[in-house]
Amino acid sequence: MKVCFIPPTFPYMNCGVGDYTYEYAKSLLKHNVEISVITSNHEKIKQFKKDCPTEFLLFPIITRWDFRNIIVILKKIKGSKPDIIHIQYHWRAYNDGFVLKGLMIVLLPLILKILRVKIPVVTTLHSRMHGPYLFPKAGVLRHWALLPLLLFSDRIVVT
Repeated sequence: MKVCFIPPTFPYMNCGVGDYTYEYAKSLLKHNVEISVITSNHEKIKQFKKDCPTEFLLFPIITRWDFRNIIVILKKIKGSKPDIIHIQYHWRAYNDGFVLKGLMIVLLPLILKILRVKIPVVTTLHSRMHGPYLFPKAGVLRHWALLPLLLFSDRIVVT
């Protein structure tokens, strides 16, 4: 089996989501699961990749979690041929995009369905359920913005 994780952070970044994903990936390796990780193009992650060679493929390639990088993600998914795509969602960690911050990752399961990618999507929700930053005082719209992620993921895990 092959699993492709998509977390916004990874060690050495200061974020529990990245640490959780790393430990989870390591535990799956013990069960002969092949792992690939598509994550942020961050200097700390690149340093981690140099310091700690792992038995899985680490792709620190996403410069911004916005629609400009959707093709990059889709190509990497196609290349790694996973059996499962596992999104690690934390509203604040994907909040560094542009205008509709974090919306691309929320829409990724829907985009995969539209493109007829027949790979199940599992989403783990970390922390409180907040949607992407839309605009100041968006209020309830932030929660509604999460609906595509919740409705089009094949499974949801709540931490």
